[in-house]
Amino acid sequence: MTGFCSFAPRRSIVVPIACLLGCAALSPAQQTKSVAERYLTADAVKPAIVELASDRYEGRGGGYPGEKRAAEYLATRYAELGLQPAGDRRHGHATYFQEFSFYPHAPIRPWEQRRSRNVLAFLEGSDPVLKNEIVVIGAHYDGQGRLGQADAGPRLPPREANSKDDIWNSANDNLSSCSAILAIARTITSGGLRPKRSILFAAFGAEEHEIAGSIFYVNHPPFELSRHVAMMNLECIGKAPEKPLTLSAFMTGGFWSATMKEANLEMGTHVQANIPVPIPDSDHYPFASARIAAIVLSGQTDAERHRPTDTADRIDFARTAEAARFALSMLISLADRPERPRFNQSPMPDLGMTADLATPAECDALHLGRGQGCLRVTGILRNRPGEKAGFQIADAMLGYYTDRAIGPPQYHAIRRDMKLAELQAIMEAMLRGKFGRQMRASILRNGQKLDLVLPITP
Repeated sequence: MTGFCSFAPRRSIVVPIACLLGCAALSPAQQTKSVAERYLTADAVKPAIVELASDRYEGRGGGYPGEKRAAEYLATRYAELGLQPAGDRRHGHATYFQEFSFYPHAPIRPWEQRRSRNVLAFLEGSDPVLKNEIVVIGAHYDGQGRLGQADAGPRLPPREANSKDDIWNSANDNLSSCSAILAIARTITSGGLRPKRSILFAAFGAEEHEIAGSIFYVNHPPFELSRHVAMMNLECIGKAPEKPLTLSAFMTGGFWSATMKEANLEMGTHVQANIPVPIPDSDHYPFASARIAAIVLSGQTDAERHRPTDTADRIDFARTAEAARFALSMLISLADRPERPRFNQSPMPDLGMTADLATPAECDALHLGRGQGCLRVTGILRNRPGEKAGFQIADAMLGYYTDRAIGPPQYHAIRRDMKLAELQAIMEAMLRGKFGRQMRASILRNGQKLDLVLPITP
């Protein structure tokens, strides 16, 4: 193996000491850049991508054996770096795994639950006071899996008509980001960097299934949620070097734009601001919903996303390393800033819940009428409007009401044949206030129909 894994034991001690001596006269920004250029290279990010995108891991489908093997690989790498396990306790000892159950999208068996795990590694800060605050850097490690498993995607078919490939290796989505974060952890521990705040390195499971892992983390944090001051999420950073990387959800903190500009200047990158508000499309969303400043660094959508051809041989490892250097600069800046990063509330309403369209088999299991569909509630964030309205995980939303100028409210049933674009249009209309300040929904729970009133508020 190349990069860090090729260091002999003696050299692994000499290199950090040499770096400390050589960087002693540098400013903090210069030291970060020097260490990043030394350690965050294409060779450094390559091994984990190549390994975890191999067929042995079966595309790392959420809740399946390949995902579990990938979690064990990541935990082993973090243990080798000497990072503290921050997961569940087993037999009196902390582990790197935070296990949880979730309802997969498009399950093989109607309404089945599966088990997944987050991988959590902790680096305590060097400042006696600031170490009590935590910056999270995370990315999901699950992928699209293979045929015969729950379809999180939806999976797109191979481009080649005669392809027999039945594994969606999901290299860019999202091993590029997981490998970058692992390399950042190596850079900090081996390069003599001593961030003042504590850093939690997180690999989230089952993100493709309605961001289940990060929702569970925010609802069950291993450290008090009040200690979390910022979160950086990485998504699909290993392709399209000719296009700029983007930073979204920067409205969650007034400091994000300035930090992005400083990181661009320091690392010679050209990351651009994109969508200002957080939306529930990746693992930064639950943190922002919990009023923690959170952003996502992502690459441009590429043609192989959610296809079997998203393989390691198509990754641009130099681009992945470039994104990692930018992320390291932002991470160290957040960890070392004197003042606490402050959260800014988005003006966009936030329901604090996730849902997806049930499959026809799931609708049949509920004995719904012909054509009647439902939205399955898959995630609920604590103390947010969805929970306050009384929604629970596994509720089946049958329809909703909208006000009319004359007469009683109009009922709109969820249809089985609804397309994603139609559901997105309904959601957008609701968030833009076209349904008013609240929405009444009809749900089915344990065979009983209920009406719940959902407040539509930031």
